[in-house]
Amino acid sequence: MQYSSGANSPNLNATGNIFLGIEKMPIIIDPVDLSILINTFYDNINDIGMIMSVAFDDELKRIKILEKNILNGISKNYYRRAVKEYMPYFKNIDSYLNHSSNTKENERYHYIAREINRKLVAYRERFYSFDEQLEYLVSEFIQTMQETYEMNFEKKELINIFFGYMYYCCDIGENNED
Repeated sequence: MQYSSGANSPNLNATGNIFLGIEKMPIIIDPVDLSILINTFYDNINDIGMIMSVAFDDELKRIKILEKNILNGISKNYYRRAVKEYMPYFKNIDSYLNHSSNTKENERYHYIAREINRKLVAYRERFYSFDEQLEYLVSEFIQTMQETYEMNFEKKELINIFFGYMYYCCDIGENNED
């Protein structure tokens, strides 16, 4: 690999593609917002079984997941590890967010998803792949939250689960909506 210095110096990656030096991407959302959502969900995990009246629809009204993956450039392996692996949790999240008593959490969730989408679009060119972009975002966010809040491994895992859910439900990433 060839490297040069400077924020906008071109570099050659392992595949021979030229890319610009990657500066830190600004944190997408206020850590307080996601922390509140994660903590609220975490604190209510035992109660979620009682509000499962809203069924999670595996056939959401969205483009087919394979088409979405191609549109976003997500690899099969990354999709399997970052999204599909967490699918057993999606019904609980969906039921919780859509329950009538959780309107504020649902609004917070959609605000966070909009913030993430804006930044994914704005900084996409800084990354070789969507896999790298999303992984960088999740890692940076977890690191930032750890600096401010107590984060046990369950809460860190919930962040990964929420990002997988957001992608699968077409709340983040390209969706071919046009």
